[in-house]
Amino acid sequence: MKKGLSPLQEKFCKLYHKTGNATRSYINAGYQARGRIAESNSSRLLRNDKVRNRLQELEKAASKRAEKSIDDLIAKNVEIAFSRLSDVIEIYNGEVRLKDEGDLEVLDGISFSKSESSSSSDKGDSTSISKSLSVKRPDRIKALQEIARLTGVYEEQKRRAEKEGDSEDRGSKLESILGSLNRFKK
Repeated sequence: MKKGLSPLQEKFCKLYHKTGNATRSYINAGYQARGRIAESNSSRLLRNDKVRNRLQELEKAASKRAEKSIDDLIAKNVEIAFSRLSDVIEIYNGEVRLKDEGDLEVLDGISFSKSESSSSSDKGDSTSISKSLSVKRPDRIKALQEIARLTGVYEEQKRRAEKEGDSEDRGSKLESILGSLNRFKK
């Protein structure tokens, strides 16, 4: 509970911040009023300086959390888009090995599958063994698109193109977006 607020006021602030419905928050906080009285009292409570200050604090905290979440999403997508498996793994005699300095985080979302087949000749004099390794990594293009969406780069490029009546082909648009995203590259 914040200094200067009653427990009911604090509960009201948290409920109102979550729902945006003053009357419902007033009732659910535990105030003993119904109908128009609850509506009137909740409106009055929203004009209280301490309540307004607390609501602003809650909004700032939520905004910081959202910004951090977006930053985390951007960082993860940058990792997917620009990571190189060769920095982390090596293949030696058909076996995948983690390099000593490799960062395990880069391997998130990557799947490996190994297959082996053998065949022999009809005469029985030779046998061949075939080994293959398949690596499937997260989609880099989707990661770049998500970065563009989260940073607003895509919308900015789209607005600019519409404004200028630009008829660029997709390749040059992608090149432009990638250029804008280079600032996020580690």
